[in-house]
Amino acid sequence: GVVSMNATEILTKIMADKGLTNADLGKMIGVSGDIVYQRKKQKNIGIKNLNQMLCAMGYEILIQPTTKGRKCRILDFIGNFTIFEIFLLYAS
Repeated sequence: GVVSMNATEILTKIMADKGLTNADLGKMIGVSGDIVYQRKKQKNIGIKNLNQMLCAMGYEILIQPTTKGRKCRILDFIGNFTIFEIFLLYAS
């Protein structure tokens, strides 16, 4: 189904689904588990860091045109590349 989650919730859900700890994901991206923990605790996760962690787990950020006749959702952006909240269509 369609679920609205912020970036930290998305990361936590994917990590849980894959049975990964912060240390596991850290090893996958070349940082410590403490760094992963700190990133997940940030109010705003930068796109670069979010993309790095998602890619390591086999996910990607997708930006696409809206489907004809469908209203787009407005997201709050802070800065040029920092996203406050992501709405993800997550098929569980």
